[in-house]
Amino acid sequence: MKIPLRFLPCLLLATATVASMPAQSTSTLAAANSTPSFIKLSTDLGAADASQEIDVTLALASRDSAALDKFVNDVRTPGTGPYHQFLTPAEFVQQFGATSESLKAVSEFAGKRGLKVSSIASNHLSATLRGSVASVQKAFGVQIHNFSRNGQLVRSNTSNLVLDSSLATSVTAASASDYFFNPDHVQALDPSGKPLKPVPLSASPQGIFFANGCFRSPETITKSKGGVTATYVGNRYGSDINSGPPNLPSCGYDVADVWGGYNLKPMYSAGLDGTGESIVIVDAYGSTSIKNDANLFSQINGLPALTSTNFKVIGKLTNGNASWAGETTLDVEWAHAIAPNAKIVLEVAPTNSFADLYNAELDAISHHRGVVVSNSWSGFESGTSAGLRGAFDAILKEAIAIGMDVNFSTGDFGDNVILLGYADVGYPASSPYATSIGGTSLALTQSHTMKFQTGWGNNITKLIDGATGDPMDPPEEEGFIFGATGGNSNVYNKPSWQVGTNQPRRATPDISWLADPYTGVEIVQTISGTTYVEVIGGTSLACPMFSAIWAITNQKANTTVGLGDAASMLYNLPSGAVLDVVPFSTADNVHGVIKDSFGTYAVNATELATPLDYTRYFYSALYQGASSHSWYALTFGTDSTLYTKQGWDNVTGVGTPNGLKFVTDIANKK
Repeated sequence: MKIPLRFLPCLLLATATVASMPAQSTSTLAAANSTPSFIKLSTDLGAADASQEIDVTLALASRDSAALDKFVNDVRTPGTGPYHQFLTPAEFVQQFGATSESLKAVSEFAGKRGLKVSSIASNHLSATLRGSVASVQKAFGVQIHNFSRNGQLVRSNTSNLVLDSSLATSVTAASASDYFFNPDHVQALDPSGKPLKPVPLSASPQGIFFANGCFRSPETITKSKGGVTATYVGNRYGSDINSGPPNLPSCGYDVADVWGGYNLKPMYSAGLDGTGESIVIVDAYGSTSIKNDANLFSQINGLPALTSTNFKVIGKLTNGNASWAGETTLDVEWAHAIAPNAKIVLEVAPTNSFADLYNAELDAISHHRGVVVSNSWSGFESGTSAGLRGAFDAILKEAIAIGMDVNFSTGDFGDNVILLGYADVGYPASSPYATSIGGTSLALTQSHTMKFQTGWGNNITKLIDGATGDPMDPPEEEGFIFGATGGNSNVYNKPSWQVGTNQPRRATPDISWLADPYTGVEIVQTISGTTYVEVIGGTSLACPMFSAIWAITNQKANTTVGLGDAASMLYNLPSGAVLDVVPFSTADNVHGVIKDSFGTYAVNATELATPLDYTRYFYSALYQGASSHSWYALTFGTDSTLYTKQGWDNVTGVGTPNGLKFVTDIANKK
């Protein structure tokens, strides 16, 4: 099944890494392997406009890089002297930032080459230069061309970069090209129709909209036409397509549903709700209606209002990008839903470029604006380079050193083969200096407790055409739709705290939470002047939810400095702190019988769930699309080549937080 994608990260980066090699001349150093590999798979459209501006990011040498790496390791390793002995941002710069000589060298280089130093990272470990394409080409000895890649126009160098020898001891790597991150949210699909439409807020004065009884008792459907009769039996998913509020199809959870499903009420009863802590959310563009929307959401769900005392925006809110407006809405509303008395700081980058999101992240960390930073966006690791990762990892190291946790969603397309043609993981989630958040699907009982939970991954097979009424003979296997991204990094070694994963390199995710849009959550958002309620999911949902419970964990530990990064504390927790997500199946998975002119034959549940790859256990249900009226077999727990298992796995990490037990056990590790 080919899915129309609303976004696809550019993932295009040119990198220059200063190697230990003889100088080619007295004035320059060769930069090996700095021609990006993607250009071989792209269409070269010729020279970029020489008058347009482009950014160059320089990773600066720490005054003591070995000591920096050792401190970052020790400060999050129990039993070491520096364990949880966090620095202030000022102390970090003093001990590990670049020297004043390095900063001067960069400034002088830029001035001589007609470039502007647009920013020096406050941790003094990176710098951004800006100038015309012509100036950058001359300064770094390259040609910059336009390339068409996956339908997007990007600029990149066509040959290895060359760095001035004056930067030899000051710059460890440099990158110059267009690179954009994108949000990790998705909506439930009716594959032969359209995504579910948002519903005007006025449609339900009581504020109750979508059905929460997503998983229903087994049903039987029979359709006959054109000499073909098909009968299917199995679990039923979703509300009837003609249902209205409060049971709109197909499914959507409000705050009370999620609190009940994940047993969060005992945590709140103990007074643990984020009081005294701050959650930082980094997004691009933002939404000009975010505060009003979040307060309508809060009113409907019985949450405290956002005011000038508990909600702060840094940067300029715009409506420049609809996808990012939805992301901002999701992040703020669901961080607030899980930690209703925590403060929220929304850092808004002017665009989703690497430079802009990097600077927003840097501001959040260098000013220690909270104990946790939530980032529901990513790119493909294979599109990054040493330059980008070096600059970004530097600010993530600073976060660890000063006591902050930085979380990133892993992505929404499983092993990413559906997008790239090869397996890949998401970055920055794959960095060993970040906590990576995967995703799950959640089924509720009638009493709003957890019925079951699977790793997030959906396959779909069309059974009956809604437009014609024709049974599909044979059923139309449309395959993988989307699911939580995970797997092994191809650039990072395994960190010591991941030894139990039995993986060869840094593995993602570390932990997970609700993400499946078919068991998604309601948000309130104003679109073109009308306020709507819609259902949304993706690891973009899991990330702010986990960031919120991490803030509550810090409250329990009685610290506003922070507990440091979550990733290194999530492994080897006491039994019951996390809910292990294991393979799940039922005897009522969808199966059927088709009778045609050739005879009668049975179709088993496995055949209606393909492709299964390594998955052997799954949940499937009959699903009728609200827009197409077609019938499908929809699966849960089928995440491309990724799969859940006992213990850590590449869909859900160590599992999902178990409410009060998780918060208490983590706080006790302080």
